[in-house]
This record gives sequence, C-alpha cells and structure tokens, in this order.
Amino acid sequence: MGLLLLFLSLAGFVAAVALAAAGTSALLGRGGKPLPGRPWRGLARVAAAGALAVYVCGLGPVGLDALDAGDGGTDSAPPHPCRTGPQERWIHVVDWEAGFVPVRFECHLPDGGSYRNDSVPGWVNPAATALALAAAACGIAAGAMDERAARRTPAGA
Repeated sequence: MGLLLLFLSLAGFVAAVALAAAGTSALLGRGGKPLPGRPWRGLARVAAAGALAVYVCGLGPVGLDALDAGDGGTDSAPPHPCRTGPQERWIHVVDWEAGFVPVRFECHLPDGGSYRNDSVPGWVNPAATALALAAAACGIAAGAMDERAARRTPAGA
C-alpha cells in the first residue's frame, strides 16, 4: 500500500501542476471562448491545484510511513511510525491504518482506541478542505456568470 500511496502522491503533484497551468492560462485569457465566467473558472482551477498539492503534502508522508510499517523483520513490532509519544502507549500497538479523508496514519491499541502519529502536518487537512471549497465556490460562480450571460444574449445572435 505504501508504494501505491507514493505513486498517487507523484501523480497528484503532476496533476496539480497541470491544473495550475490551465488555471493560469484561463486567468490570462488565453485560448477558448471569451465567457464572462472565465476568470472564476481560472481561479477554480488554481484553487483545485492548491488543494491537490496540499493533499499530496500529507499523502506522501503517510505512504512512507505505510512502507516503513509494513516492512516487517526484526524490531518491527510495534511499527516504527507508531513509536511517537509516551512509550507506555506505543508498546501496546496491535495494528495500523492509513486514512485518506482526512489524510492520516493511525495506530490501533488493543482496547479499541487509536492515535495518529505526527507525520502529517496539522495544516494539511484544513488547508486542503478550504482550498477545495474555494475551488467549488469559484466553479459555481463561473457557471452562474456564464448562464446569466447566455440568458441575456438573444437566441438568434
């Protein structure tokens, strides 16, 4: 699973760069039809690129932790990524899990509890959520502006 997460991180980074380029192109007014919602569409793409880039900043460390935790061998229990905080807690770890939404690496305890290690920076999930919401809002605004312009334009024009 760790290699898959690292591959997804790399693919996400490439997609974020492509989205940022498309958004910048739309903001500068290059290519396509000149619709009134074009600036908002460009902002939506740039915000989506930012959300994806921030999300990948959390997914990469989780992938590395999953690779490390699944390694096995001598000194593999408890997994190295779970060895955070007080030793009284992490010596009882029985399992681990990588989470995607929100991005996290969790260590499970025998009593049913769990805790997250500190590999994902605390700002990643809130920033990715805020940027994704901004992208959605800008996309909705672009659609509304284009629809309003289409209503005002005569059908025969």
